[in-house]
Amino acid sequence: DMNENTITNRKGTQIAVPEQDERLNERDYKFGTPFIVPGSMTSEIYLCLPGQNISETHFTVNHGSGRKVPREIADKRHHDPKFKQATGNIVLNLEKTKLAREEAPYNYRDVGATMKDLETTGLAAKVARLQPFGVMIMGKK
Repeated sequence: DMNENTITNRKGTQIAVPEQDERLNERDYKFGTPFIVPGSMTSEIYLCLPGQNISETHFTVNHGSGRKVPREIADKRHHDPKFKQATGNIVLNLEKTKLAREEAPYNYRDVGATMKDLETTGLAAKVARLQPFGVMIMGKK
């Protein structure tokens, strides 16, 4: 059991506190803390609320679908035609940068499968499915 002297740090997660929890502010009390589960820069994004089993993960949930290709490999494997095809009609800025290559859609796992797993295990309840139309890539790479 956790007590007041325990700190849990789960790298790559976000908080997901369920409804009617005393730690929540008035706005979130009725439904719980909303959170997003993003995929790649071109895939859908899910707006969610904590599921009934969220306490099993200490009220945290992963903050996205996760990478399937490490950054250092992604940068070396980049080919402009493949990148253009993968980004489709999404409006991008700085698409020639190293960071854009690292964040290319084919470097990420399928967010739909991730969302299905979160719902099946009772960690998240999907509220909305959103589709990006533009991406801003910030950074010096």
